[in-house]
Amino acid sequence: MFEFEPVQDRVIDPTAEQALRALLAAQGVTPHRDEDTLIGGQCNSWLVIGLADGDLPDTAEQPHMLVTLHNPTEWDEVTIDRPVKAADEWSTVIGTGTSEAENVRMPGRSFPGSDLAALAAYVAAWRCNPRAVQDEAMAELRIWQAAVLNADTPDNT
Repeated sequence: MFEFEPVQDRVIDPTAEQALRALLAAQGVTPHRDEDTLIGGQCNSWLVIGLADGDLPDTAEQPHMLVTLHNPTEWDEVTIDRPVKAADEWSTVIGTGTSEAENVRMPGRSFPGSDLAALAAYVAAWRCNPRAVQDEAMAELRIWQAAVLNADTPDNT
């Protein structure tokens, strides 16, 4: 018969979801978990945030933000089910929720995996003024596109 000694003083790191939920709660934000099942029983997981707490937002009809965690060397992994690793990045996507056919999702900001506080502040800022955050995301996207195309940024005045 085997005897096991209990492990004491062992610190278990919270999952990315647990860590982010704690910081979002401090900002008054309650995210919703969503996921899809992949072949082999694995799944991708992310958080969905609406403009108000309550039910999971209808992403075809309501503005929303998706928050994902990934390791840049393993792009096929999108999960919030494990602790944050040093190389991880958080990504946000902003959905307009205009209609199923016209729903536009645009990239928001990315954050280093360890910078959960900045991510939580960004989510809270979006909830307070979604239009300003969306406009800023679009401006940043235009600058990135211009740099990639080696062109001048468009004058949107």
